[in-house]
Amino acid sequence: MQLYLSNKQLAILVSPFIVASGIYFFNEDIVPNASYLFASYEEYSNKELSQKVDMYLKIEEKYMLYKEIQERVKKREENSGWIADEFFYPEEKVVNAASQQGEKIVEKEYHYKLEALYPNDKVAIINGVIVREGSSIEDAKVVEIKDNSVLLKNKKGLKWLHLFQ
Repeated sequence: MQLYLSNKQLAILVSPFIVASGIYFFNEDIVPNASYLFASYEEYSNKELSQKVDMYLKIEEKYMLYKEIQERVKKREENSGWIADEFFYPEEKVVNAASQQGEKIVEKEYHYKLEALYPNDKVAIINGVIVREGSSIEDAKVVEIKDNSVLLKNKKGLKWLHLFQ
């Protein structure tokens, strides 16, 4: 059985081999200039890369801001505790001294200040501490967070804290 091919069919059959051998022998000249032929792909890949870099930088910036806020919250808790002990509740020192001498012990009364509310996330900031529903602050438990108030429960009962009092 003999196989007869026309000139056109023979050219189609052999052309990939000719192109591949040309690329193999002249690849040092072809590859640098190939970007002119496929510039749209290069632009697309550079654009995609720059978008990813921008997204990464935004995420890193938000992460650094989050870390800074966390550090400020820690410092704020330390400072607010010191300020509260020294200036706002100096009578507690007197009460503690009296209790050591055998006098009647008075329980510490906590004062709560609602500073911020995020009702969609069920998060609030009370006395500089970030709390969620179910978490505790001082001697109270956060029962419910609404649009402009927070319900706390402690030994004395329920207490509503309002954002604007």
